[in-house]
Amino acid sequence: MNAVYGRNGGALAWKRLATPVIAATLLLGGVYAAALPDPAPAESLASGVAGQTEKNWVGTWAASPSGTVTRSGFRDYTFRNVLHTSLGGSRARVRLSNTFSGSPVEVRATLGLPRMAGSADAATGTLRRLTFGGRAFVVIPPRSQVLSDPVDLAIPADSDVFVSTYTPRSSGPVTSHRAAHQTSFFTTGGDHSADVTGFAFRRRTTSWHYVTGLDVDAAGDARAVVALGDSITDGAGSGRDRNARWPDVLADRLAHRPIGAPMAVLNAGINGNRVLLDSPASGPRSLARLGRDVFAAPGVRTVVVLQGVNDLKQQPRVDNTRQLIAGLEQIARQARTRGIRVICGTITPYRGWPAYDALGERIRQKVNAFIRTGAAFDAIVDFDLVVRDPERPARLAAAYDSGDHLHPNAAGLRAMAEAIDLTVL
Repeated sequence: MNAVYGRNGGALAWKRLATPVIAATLLLGGVYAAALPDPAPAESLASGVAGQTEKNWVGTWAASPSGTVTRSGFRDYTFRNVLHTSLGGSRARVRLSNTFSGSPVEVRATLGLPRMAGSADAATGTLRRLTFGGRAFVVIPPRSQVLSDPVDLAIPADSDVFVSTYTPRSSGPVTSHRAAHQTSFFTTGGDHSADVTGFAFRRRTTSWHYVTGLDVDAAGDARAVVALGDSITDGAGSGRDRNARWPDVLADRLAHRPIGAPMAVLNAGINGNRVLLDSPASGPRSLARLGRDVFAAPGVRTVVVLQGVNDLKQQPRVDNTRQLIAGLEQIARQARTRGIRVICGTITPYRGWPAYDALGERIRQKVNAFIRTGAAFDAIVDFDLVVRDPERPARLAAAYDSGDHLHPNAAGLRAMAEAIDLTVL
């Protein structure tokens, strides 16, 4: 079933932007705060230093900051965050975040490849100490992010990577991505970020701490797709450690197509996130995080938007169709102004979820009818049509229901990813 439509409603119709795509590495609101602006020494691997030239930085993995854990910070903690790449490259750099804290945090960090899946052991010879302006540590200012110097390390596509962070002292609330659907590791009692063996990492976490991005120096024509969404994009229903979120499946499809430029997929989904309202548990509304999570993504070419169900079911709820349509239009307008293509997905069914009611369903149907016109977007993907029960269209099809009647299971998420026509990306 082809559920992608161009702006004129034709199955493969596509309106190309007249403006060029912007590889957005913008300094938006202090996103890349220069915590340590001292000049880097000549031996540094920072781009532009000692004759090295920057090629084409593209994000291969991302996680949007969703909130904080602990009020005091993690004194003397090492986290070994496990990330899964979409695109490979010859060099790498890491983005660390202190977005939601009012206090600075000192971090030492390493990058490496795991010895095997599910292990905290690093593969021999792959650990690299990250530097920031040539220094082996960084103090991230309050409500800021920092970008490491590049390091020479071949990053494979579709593979796990470690980013290990050590914080020597308490720092206030710790910025994290709560619902990672991925097992990472942590320990206390000294700096273990450079440990090759995972012996010290006996404790587990399913959140990512501090790290929000991994970029690679990729092929010159490589670009990135950003998936902007809520828990359905974040991976709820996909299972743990399976890399079966719909953006993961989309990345696999892009990697295996016979022709076309290399493309990464960056996941900007946050569990519970909304278009119009912030939430302490689910982060800033999507309209407030576009600059950080979409426009500043290195190499961004296209954004796929799937949001709205939380605006319908969370309190205080949206009770006006026009409000939600206006929010989606604003996302599209801001993205297209920057030369970024916009694909919008219809809101998927959720009858059977405790907060479902007739008003929410009426608004969902009206918003979906607007999305299907394609008036505000470069293309649409009809996720609702893909996963709904044909006999009871307000419900997920039984074969695609994770069991809570809101989140598609791994099969449903795969069907969603497979419904996207790759040529529109």
